[in-house]
Amino acid sequence: MEWLGETKKSYITTIVWMETSEINVIRKGVDKLIYVFNEYSKLSNDLTIKIIGSTGNGTEYLKKLIKEFNLEDKVIFTGRISEESKIQYLKESKFYFQLSLYEGFGIAALEALAAGNIVFHSGKGGLSEAIGENGILVSDINNYKNIAIDLNYININYDNYSELLKNGIKHVENNFSYKVRLNGIEEIVKKL
Repeated sequence: MEWLGETKKSYITTIVWMETSEINVIRKGVDKLIYVFNEYSKLSNDLTIKIIGSTGNGTEYLKKLIKEFNLEDKVIFTGRISEESKIQYLKESKFYFQLSLYEGFGIAALEALAAGNIVFHSGKGGLSEAIGENGILVSDINNYKNIAIDLNYININYDNYSELLKNGIKHVENNFSYKVRLNGIEEIVKKL
């Protein structure tokens, strides 16, 4: 399928900083994504995960899980990449996962939404406002089997989700574009 002029590939992406500890990996729910993917691999073998971000101690924790589930050939660590490469990966991927335990705002999830990803998210913190109903809200981030079943269903019926993708992009444009933010700042300055 082509979306935003890019051919969508069978990727799930997530963005996380893994350099110093596994805390960010756990907070962002990347370990939960691996558990979900383990369940998904029992249903289908057609997706690959790309984990974008600087590697380190948190990477070792994830690699241990990946090895335990025998998913080494289905999970790619990109390491630190350029902003352009990150955006390209997001444009190519179908899905983005951010099953955060807590989240300040969720800028990476917003970038994924703007790049035409179906965003699976926990709705924690800023994710509920940033993504809202324009993604797949996962109310029980520990029910890996059900999340995997939902992912499989959506992947099989991907073409039926074009309206969700369009609405997500429109949501980002209407609420978080440079022009909207600049207008907001100008209004604040006028009031001062």
